[in-house]
Amino acid sequence: METASINTKINLLLTSATGEPSAELARALSAEAHRIGARLPAPFGVRAGIGLSKVDVDRALASLSSDGRSDFGAPGYQGLLWVVGPGGTMDTLTDALEGVAQNLGDLIDPDRSAAVAGTEEIFIPGDGPLAGMYAVRRRPGDTYEQFHDFWRLEHTKLSMHIPGFRYRQLHAVGYSSERAAHVAGVGVADVDGVIEYFFDSIQYQVDMTNLDNFPEIYQDEKNFIDHLRASFTYVEFLD
Repeated sequence: METASINTKINLLLTSATGEPSAELARALSAEAHRIGARLPAPFGVRAGIGLSKVDVDRALASLSSDGRSDFGAPGYQGLLWVVGPGGTMDTLTDALEGVAQNLGDLIDPDRSAAVAGTEEIFIPGDGPLAGMYAVRRRPGDTYEQFHDFWRLEHTKLSMHIPGFRYRQLHAVGYSSERAAHVAGVGVADVDGVIEYFFDSIQYQVDMTNLDNFPEIYQDEKNFIDHLRASFTYVEFLD
């Protein structure tokens, strides 16, 4: 399965102190993205996102649950910061995240926030004002190689047929996530990857669950994802 491009990337998935997104957190994330961006030369990129309202999230998750998906584990995160650069630039990206948790202060719960660092593979190019971030861990007993190979080579064959899909995968590298978590000041570093897709309105997520092949996609996830330790996060980008 060929990809459009491969980058080095870190996602910081941030849990707000209240468990809800807020305008104050959005302003702080936007400011933090500008601060990080000033540390990085072109062609590096930085983006910030704030979680969607609880009403929109409940609507999206209800549409998923209507197809039998009642096994979601951890709740989603409320904020996102990502940094991305060319291959081989992980140290540069990580160093730019120093002080994130300290700067966000009591707006976040650092112990329940995560760093996911590794390789971004873009399968279907495209962007949008909204994104779904599906943070996943492999099934107990599966190896690192089994998880990433099945996701990349097998499961993607189904995802590529979703109409209008704009699709990326962030494949985490354990030691890179651990260092990024330490530098940024967050406590979670064991997420194996993030499924990322972009859309223009929350209705897209709802409509996606009505596709004929959606049940097959969900069933196939069980071949590599531990659903009890996975979480959806829906964000609106702030740039």
